[in-house]
Amino acid sequence: MWAKAEDCITSPHHAICCQANKSCNVAHAVHAMSEAAERVPSIAWVSIGGNDFLNAGCPDEFFFLQYLQKDVEKVVEHLQMLTPQTKIVLTGYCVPSGDLAWHPREACHKPQALLPVNLALKQAAEAKAVAFVNVSTIFGGSFARHSDPTYFQDDIHLNRRGYDRLWEYAPLRQALGCDGTSPDSPDSSLVSDATEVRAVWLLVMLAFMSGW
Repeated sequence: MWAKAEDCITSPHHAICCQANKSCNVAHAVHAMSEAAERVPSIAWVSIGGNDFLNAGCPDEFFFLQYLQKDVEKVVEHLQMLTPQTKIVLTGYCVPSGDLAWHPREACHKPQALLPVNLALKQAAEAKAVAFVNVSTIFGGSFARHSDPTYFQDDIHLNRRGYDRLWEYAPLRQALGCDGTSPDSPDSSLVSDATEVRAVWLLVMLAFMSGW
């Protein structure tokens, strides 16, 4: 499946952008991370795309969400197996900046359309004992209102300004151990482990989850 090339351009400077349609998988990404850092990274930020969810018409059926969660768990398991000493931080989707009018299914037009993806990611993080940070409302979005489009390059994907704002979000900075904060401080939005933070490298997975 596709992931927008613009995401690889607007992603953070120390990011490795991995797209399934470019024959990239978890193993390739971990190898690239290790080469870039010249050692095993202590933290990996994982942002998993939801194109399969959108292609299915934004369903909220329990069986589909279970399928989605299991696919995310497979990605995390693979990453844990390849680099067990790396702490993993997952984030979900922000509330879209528009109604996804290009999508034929009305279920995808509502501000809360991507909520099931975030729930599946949170549950997968809890199942695998990794950190999850809920970033859904940081751009002013809610159940009834779309996010501020100033921070988006389209209805879903952040622009450079959006990523800058994302890295200023205190719970995410805490999870990543930025500014001297501990990544293991109690926080209801996080599920943490006790990995010592030595260097932060970011792993961006913008891809179809099956087959990873």
